[in-house]
Amino acid sequence: MNITAMIYNRLNIKFLISLSLLISIGAPELFSQGIDIGSTGEVKRIYLGIVLSPAQTGIINSGSSVFADPQSIKKRSFFASLEAGCFISKYLGFASGLGYSSYMSDLSLNSYSDTLNATDSDNESYERRITGKNILENQKITMLNIPLLINFQYPFGAKFGVSLQTGVNFSIPVSKKFSSIGTFTYTGYYPTYKVLFSDVPYEGFQSNVENNVEDEDLKLKSLNPELTITGGAYFFATDKMQLSLGFFYNKLLSNLSGFETPDDFTLSFMPDELNSIMQGSSKVTAQAIGLKVGVRYFIR
Repeated sequence: MNITAMIYNRLNIKFLISLSLLISIGAPELFSQGIDIGSTGEVKRIYLGIVLSPAQTGIINSGSSVFADPQSIKKRSFFASLEAGCFISKYLGFASGLGYSSYMSDLSLNSYSDTLNATDSDNESYERRITGKNILENQKITMLNIPLLINFQYPFGAKFGVSLQTGVNFSIPVSKKFSSIGTFTYTGYYPTYKVLFSDVPYEGFQSNVENNVEDEDLKLKSLNPELTITGGAYFFATDKMQLSLGFFYNKLLSNLSGFETPDDFTLSFMPDELNSIMQGSSKVTAQAIGLKVGVRYFIR
């Protein structure tokens, strides 16, 4: 080995020793500076919160074999929830809690007609013909919700950022009512005698009867999965209190109706009787869109 190589090797060894000492002495400081780069302060982990949500809601009844799909008119409603959550990083967290939701909708049918075989009080067979018009039904469903949620957030500073929350609500109906009104005409055709009865009190063969029912029960499934998505922005008003504002969208993921539609279903068989449009529909779902205002208090 020549003299030049020996000097070079000794210099390299001294440099490596010096660098090792420098790193070991300054490691904590360097590491601390490394995680502070782009940091927005201490990550706040566990929180309790409350969310209030005015919304437009709609209940959609479809798939009937005896009438056209009714028009669904959205109604204003209100959602609220209590929430507890935990962030596992600056960007990702999970939450659950207890919520309240109220779905309302007006359903309208301009016209309706149905024909079915029947037997009168004298055991005579006949063909019952039913027509209806200007049918309007209000459906109202309130639920308790148990959410399983994922929280995403992206901070732009120590105080402000954007957020996305998504997951599934397991919704349990607690109140399920409908009110309905419509004008109906009932006639009876007896093929044996080739006679059509109308505008007589016998067997309720009456014309232009206004049927009206109030606060009758709907039959719903006991547990219903619901997709929920919220996007918006948040702001720390204090070190531990976070305010948020955003928009949300909820949609029931399965058929809400618990009715089993009979083959001879009719909206109204007799005067002063009126069944729900939901009972004659093979698929019922609900959705909501609205504003979401939230407050979170971070325990630590």
